[in-house]
Amino acid sequence: MQRFKLSTAIAAAVMLLLPSASLADDMSFMFRSHGVVVETGNVPSQPVPDTGDGLDVASATFKVSVNKPFEFDLRNLVRSDGIDPSSVTFAVADGNTAPAWLTLAADGLLSGLPPLEETVDLTVRAKVGDRSVTRRYKLEVFNALLAKKVVTGDSTTCAITLDDGAKCWGWGREGQLGNGNGANWSELPVRVSGLDGRVKDLAVGTTAVTTVCALLDDATVSCWGRYPGNGSTMSRIPVAVPGLNNVTSIAVGNTHACAAKTDGSVWCWGDNPLGQRGTALDGIALKPMRADLVAPAIVSLSAGSQHTCGLTVTGAGYCWGNNGVGQLGNGTRSYDFQSNILSPSPTATEVVGLTDIVQISAGYYHTCAIDGSWRVYCWGSGMIGELGDRGANSPALLSPAEAVIISSAESIAAGSQFSCAMSAGSVKCWGWGRGGRLGIGTDANWEWPNSTFPLPDIEIENGYIEPSTSPSSDEAAPVVGMQSGVSHISVSTRGGCGLMTDQRVKCWGENYPGRIGDGTDVDRWSPVYVRSGEP
Repeated sequence: MQRFKLSTAIAAAVMLLLPSASLADDMSFMFRSHGVVVETGNVPSQPVPDTGDGLDVASATFKVSVNKPFEFDLRNLVRSDGIDPSSVTFAVADGNTAPAWLTLAADGLLSGLPPLEETVDLTVRAKVGDRSVTRRYKLEVFNALLAKKVVTGDSTTCAITLDDGAKCWGWGREGQLGNGNGANWSELPVRVSGLDGRVKDLAVGTTAVTTVCALLDDATVSCWGRYPGNGSTMSRIPVAVPGLNNVTSIAVGNTHACAAKTDGSVWCWGDNPLGQRGTALDGIALKPMRADLVAPAIVSLSAGSQHTCGLTVTGAGYCWGNNGVGQLGNGTRSYDFQSNILSPSPTATEVVGLTDIVQISAGYYHTCAIDGSWRVYCWGSGMIGELGDRGANSPALLSPAEAVIISSAESIAAGSQFSCAMSAGSVKCWGWGRGGRLGIGTDANWEWPNSTFPLPDIEIENGYIEPSTSPSSDEAAPVVGMQSGVSHISVSTRGGCGLMTDQRVKCWGENYPGRIGDGTDVDRWSPVYVRSGEP
């Protein structure tokens, strides 16, 4: 495999991946190699004088997880014009010792299998001929969260742990963390109280003031946070939702939640200003009430901000609630421009034109579905390209149209004015990019037409820098580091998360107050691994 030095031009492209990057002497950028996130320019300067005479190598911090192979070619950090990186040799500097698990080869390959959490400071001397420089490298080894499923909401994210419990992180002022301690937020996962060994599914709401629910192994439901469904307005620990048994699916929106039972009925609670509970009744229901749905039996649910959709056993989709921009997909909308009145739509209506739906996902103001041929269809708001129709139906589409920006998908997730799809373990997104919610290495939008964002012209894979072809703007954008090995995706208002086949979790997007779970509140324009947090 051919190797390329990190020239100034390539460095500039790579630095699109980090908002604070610059081409100054303390050049800072972030990219990925095999099993590692690399951040350069954020470690102390070299400890001894250099005799480089034109040889320049970047310092770096490597973030790797315990018991996962780590590999990086330091020659990718050579940033000197006129010097062939393959001519540079590397060695641990005199007076410095690498831990037993870490190996540095003369050709610059730094590799190992870290056995425990620790921080390693390594001083390395790079040499070509009689010129040499010394650089410090920091390796931050952390325990990654291992999970069976991850579900992200507006400001809170939760995951099903390997022992069928649950962990949550992010915003917790209304009790969304479920651990009972009253913390306003947590930047690392904390264990939800009382659910170990029982969790089969999770649902997290689309606003900061929201509900979190768990579907348990006995087909009952427990919830916590705002409007937990037991008659109270808030709970900091999971409480059983009365009357919910034989449940097959759960969904949570802004301030409402719903559950579908094996008999096909739907039960909802919380707020109902636009009929999202499937009833015309006003006010807040603190306990579940049966939705007044004239529809076939519902087997699965998805909730947007203020609308809810259900999928029937025959593959038909039914939606109810807010239809201001056509997100119910029935060919109409409930907003009257002349009177400026948005009317509730509590009656479930069938999504027109789709009869073989295999998955439906309700976003904030739009909805997407996959049919039996694995084609993606979207409808509702199309202001920023979230429908994937290349702008043909912006700003709103009242009935489904094919998302031609992506050829096929096995899973679809609709967020707040953006959408993501997964196919063969690869994830692509399109629409609104604020805060890095698309996970594509920038906070720019990915819409049609697109003339503002060129993808970086390199990829980092297995420690090598390789030329790549940027997709044209009529294709969905690939999520960085998630082009293989992804088994599940979830998106919401401000970003997304993915479960990898090795059971580690990656998240991206806006990160206040810690919804990504990496121990910081820094926005992540590209996916990063979630830390394990509490045992």
